Amino acid sequence: MWTIVLCVVAVVVVCYTHWINKWRNPKCNVALPPGSMGLPLVGETLEFIIPSYSLDLHPFLKTRIQRYGPIFRTNLLGRGVVVSADPVFNHYLYQQEGISVEMWYLDTFSKVFGQSGESRTNATGIVHKYARSLILTHFGSENLKRTLLPHVETIVSKSLRSWSNHPSIEVKHALSLVKLPFCLLIVLIFHPVFGALPILFTYRHYVQMVCDFTANQLFSYDAEASSLSLDKLSENFTSVLDAFMSLPLNIPGTKFHKCLKDKEKVLNFLKNVLREKMDSPPQLRGGGGGDFLDQVVADMDKEKFLTQDLVINMVFGILFASLESISGMLTLALKLLREHPSVMEALTSEHEAILRKREDRNAPLTWAEYNSMTFTLNVINETLRIGNVGLGVLRRALKDIQVKEYTIPAGWVILVANSALHMNPTTFKDPQVFNPWRWKEFDSNNVVVSKDFVPFGGGKRQCAGSDFTKLLMSIFLHYVVTRYRWTIIKEGKLARNPIFGPIFRTNILGRPIVVSGDPEFNNYIIQQEGKSVEMWYMDSFSKLFAQSGESRTNAFGIIHKYARSLTLTHFGSESLKGRLLPHVQDIITKTLNNWSSLPSVEVKHAISVMVCDFTAKQLFSYDAETSSENISEKFASLIDVFMSLPLNIPGTKYHKCLKDKERTQSILKQTLKERMESPELRRGDFLDQVIADMDKENFESISAATALALKLIDDRPLVLEELTAEHEAIVKNRENPDSPLTWAEYESMTFTRQVVNETLRLGNVAPGLLRRAIEDLNVKGYTIPAGWVIMLVNSAIHLNPTTFKDPLEFNPWRWKEFNPYTVSKNLMPFGGGKRQCAGSEFTKLFMATFLHFLVTKYRWTIIKKGNIRRNPILGFGEGIHISFTPKGN
Repeated sequence: MWTIVLCVVAVVVVCYTHWINKWRNPKCNVALPPGSMGLPLVGETLEFIIPSYSLDLHPFLKTRIQRYGPIFRTNLLGRGVVVSADPVFNHYLYQQEGISVEMWYLDTFSKVFGQSGESRTNATGIVHKYARSLILTHFGSENLKRTLLPHVETIVSKSLRSWSNHPSIEVKHALSLVKLPFCLLIVLIFHPVFGALPILFTYRHYVQMVCDFTANQLFSYDAEASSLSLDKLSENFTSVLDAFMSLPLNIPGTKFHKCLKDKEKVLNFLKNVLREKMDSPPQLRGGGGGDFLDQVVADMDKEKFLTQDLVINMVFGILFASLESISGMLTLALKLLREHPSVMEALTSEHEAILRKREDRNAPLTWAEYNSMTFTLNVINETLRIGNVGLGVLRRALKDIQVKEYTIPAGWVILVANSALHMNPTTFKDPQVFNPWRWKEFDSNNVVVSKDFVPFGGGKRQCAGSDFTKLLMSIFLHYVVTRYRWTIIKEGKLARNPIFGPIFRTNILGRPIVVSGDPEFNNYIIQQEGKSVEMWYMDSFSKLFAQSGESRTNAFGIIHKYARSLTLTHFGSESLKGRLLPHVQDIITKTLNNWSSLPSVEVKHAISVMVCDFTAKQLFSYDAETSSENISEKFASLIDVFMSLPLNIPGTKYHKCLKDKERTQSILKQTLKERMESPELRRGDFLDQVIADMDKENFESISAATALALKLIDDRPLVLEELTAEHEAIVKNRENPDSPLTWAEYESMTFTRQVVNETLRLGNVAPGLLRRAIEDLNVKGYTIPAGWVIMLVNSAIHLNPTTFKDPLEFNPWRWKEFNPYTVSKNLMPFGGGKRQCAGSEFTKLFMATFLHFLVTKYRWTIIKKGNIRRNPILGFGEGIHISFTPKGN
């Protein structure tokens, strides 16, 4: 029997291994570009869909371009894909449309837009030629000059005037309504230069303005007068856009299902419009001088391929394209202008000069004036370059394509990564910097513009509405800078889809979890401790620390109050000031002196040992030198197991961890037995848990944060210089330079406190805090069911670019600008509310004292820089190894 089982297992393992190998190394008679095919079935899809919150190139592209070069292979949703960031090859592909390649879409997009059959809009035959010709007729440069310019001017001025005449505009659900491939929420106050009331204004209003105008040009849609059963055309489109990066599962409750329902509403609306056009007499349609749909209806009798379904899908697609490009870029332009006053000044100067040259300042904008907006065009180009509405465009190889020494097999998909071209530092110096003046160096004949700047695609498929986009953006900016002032009230963070916003749901190890990076909601949850929520732990932690029954440390009654009170008594600010400060100095000076006698030290582990030994000494007079048991080493093993599966099987991390825990608790129980005559310690097994929790929390947070501080300070000489100056000044002010550190000296360490805050902000030792909903919670239109777990992702708050400019930069000076309220809401390394870590002040004092003795008495050299690693707890790979030398030597 066992022989059969072993044989079956062996066959399964061999087959599985063969499948994995075959997946990762596709059988092909040609040389494929370098790259990885990822996991079976899903490929590298998970990495591809992870949101990016910066203007930089998406991490999926950036890391692979650095590793493999500008052309590499991958696998998305089970399909082989070649990604190209090579400008020459990309330009070649654009010219090969309909020859070697054809347009291709994600399955979600294809199903929404009906991309199948001869009528599909990616066909390069008569359908594509007709659609492109018609779009250029109505939205090309000639019609812009002859007809559309005054209409665009009217809709822009009317929209801005309407916004400024209302006390406020309802902004609820603005972000949830608008989730484009490039999503950004900005809440603004608009002030007309000549008075009127301020207005709250969001990205949603761009969408509505652009959608309503485009629909008006396509089929004379009037948002105000429309009697059809459609609340707002733009709102239905936004939910369609929301689902493009979702899986195409048409199941009730999924985004894709809702998307199809909303698409159906829009299509029904368009069908009614088309029916009205077809039923009306030809003379009422306007003939060749009517709107876009009038001309299509007139052509339907002559062109047999123009079916009703094709016409409706064509109009639907044009509306989508206008929303995706113009709305996102207008929003980003305002954000960038507000952040760069010199650009704003130059832009305003150009448009004020246009007004001064007119006889009547209120005269309509002319085509000559539009053509004179040189700097405005530079601003638009720079916005389009940085914005990169999508990662790129997709094409499918119709036959094998040779590129350099590689071959792209027929049937493979090619992602033409235009965003990588736009962020290429070889072409664009400092690519993340918003610098419109860089475009003075380029002219229309420059190869850079044609090969390296392709926001609208290229070749036969170049967007026919590119000139319309630039015109609308130019006119909008003209009116904004000449007639309005605005203030950004709430600046949403940049995000590239898919994005759910700062609050979203997921599932970890079979348990539903709501993740929150929203500072307001996180603060609310922290205040609800013991009311709507209670503390919760991962299963490995709960089983390790026996988090069950009335004695569990997340119980919010007399036990929690006692434990917190006892902790504050021994490790709070009063105890630090009156008793602990000299003891902290002793352990630090002794440890640093010991380190200086060694060739090098792995600082995180060494600091862990130092802090653990010190904390244990304060808790139960543990002496690391005389004790036969090494407690610090046993506690170090506990940290490694927190994110592992709680399988108590010999050989697993979790099993070893439990054994180390048993040995540690034996020591603690023996100590407790010896102290039974001390009344304040008579709490039975609960004290075991208090001791275990205290040691774990203190030594892990302090050791990781202090190790990170050394790494960051070493990378920033200016920080080290100012930090040293502050502590040297403290020593100089003493009568005896070797006298102990005083509480007054500790409180005078202003810059040190900023360094500690900045380290804690960047460190994010743990990914967040876990709470369990005791009752249903309502938050921003959603409900978190009772029993669900809530993860408060303080790390997301600490790295929020809205609060912390350049959040990944180590900049202690930023803390000069923040008031206590901002700090309390946006820096929570120790949690908050009733559950805020009672040892927070102890951690700060320990780090400050360590830095004081380090910079005044030692020099150090990093021998080996460990790479930062999160699993998701902060670590440093193989460790940070440092050599310490006394300054006197």
